[in-house]
Amino acid sequence: MLKNTKFLFLLHITITILSILFFLFLTLKYKPIPVSDFEYYWDYTSNLNEYYKGGVLFVLYLPFKLLGFTPYISAFFVNSLCFLGISFTFWLGTKPKWQIISTFSLFLLGFWISGYAPIVNSDIPSIALYILSLKILLIYIKKQSLPFLILSTLMLSSSISMRNHLLFITIIILVFSLLIFSYRKLKKFTNLKSLTAFLVYLLLGIVFSMSVEFLLTKNSLNQEEITIHKRITFYSGLFESPNNQYFCGGWSTEARNKTIEEKNIDFRYMVIVNLKRLDIKKAISTISCKWYRYITFNDSSFYWLLSHLKNTTSYFLLPNLRFLEGIVAEIIKSLVTFLLFLTFLRKKFSKEDIFVVITSIIFLCGYFCLGTILEIQPRYIISPILYSLIALLYVHSGELHKILEK
Repeated sequence: MLKNTKFLFLLHITITILSILFFLFLTLKYKPIPVSDFEYYWDYTSNLNEYYKGGVLFVLYLPFKLLGFTPYISAFFVNSLCFLGISFTFWLGTKPKWQIISTFSLFLLGFWISGYAPIVNSDIPSIALYILSLKILLIYIKKQSLPFLILSTLMLSSSISMRNHLLFITIIILVFSLLIFSYRKLKKFTNLKSLTAFLVYLLLGIVFSMSVEFLLTKNSLNQEEITIHKRITFYSGLFESPNNQYFCGGWSTEARNKTIEEKNIDFRYMVIVNLKRLDIKKAISTISCKWYRYITFNDSSFYWLLSHLKNTTSYFLLPNLRFLEGIVAEIIKSLVTFLLFLTFLRKKFSKEDIFVVITSIIFLCGYFCLGTILEIQPRYIISPILYSLIALLYVHSGELHKILEK
């Protein structure tokens, strides 16, 4: 058993190192230029007066910028560190069968997100910190050491501050947890201390992230862009969504122009007016189109990398990588679907297992609900898929039960 564990650990480390080396290869080969969000995130790292989104992402990039690293090299280091954190969460150390599945999942995930490696973005750091914070919380539950609870809470708040979508999802999970906590037959919930720690972790994470966002936006000189950013996701998502099966629900110039035109109108009034003049048939068509896009998203990272290149002679490899990425993404999504299906076939579940499975379903459904009315991008699907995958692996492998019973 020990020999198997040692071999699997070495395999896990090897996969992690090979993935990071592939990140480095893409970074040095393509050297993407900062445009759009890439450019903004890099610029605001050293100039918080320009802040309008991104939360504490600047904390991760500031050391590299001060040391004089280029944007793409800095992105490589940050995204590689995030992948190391993800790798840590995927190490289960339990039954060999499930560890092999987990390591294989890590291998697939490494390829799926590799196109983002040389690009400054908030998506990979945010979800990496989110699931890593849960791993650290489990360590706290196991060891009952306060520093682990503090660290996990700081990671959660940092993650939420980077992506507003995570705030909505985390609030839903908190409400669900509170309902469980207040249930009159709570005595049947076998690990009350763990649930209490989870509630504290969620509540503090939400409060800290909202406090950070408030301070950053209050002190920013870019108030007009803050207003536009808060509203454009509604226009792009539904009110002014492009009527195109490949771009419905995505960012558009029309949506931005409409946002600027109505930026001085009260937000609630703006929503009501746009809902009243919304064509129902068009809205249904847009929503169904967006759901189809969301379900079929796969080759997002290399597509995004391609959009940040200026040297067309470097493109020859990317079509093949995009094709492979599409296959890999479908395998990962199929694996999550299979694990969910397997969940309903299991006869015995602890209440903690059921709780974690429900949170993964909330994560998936929450993103779909947000995608119904807000702007969507291909990379958004990575977060719910990754969270659900790691949660279901912990449940089915028995790792969660092993931690909580100690």
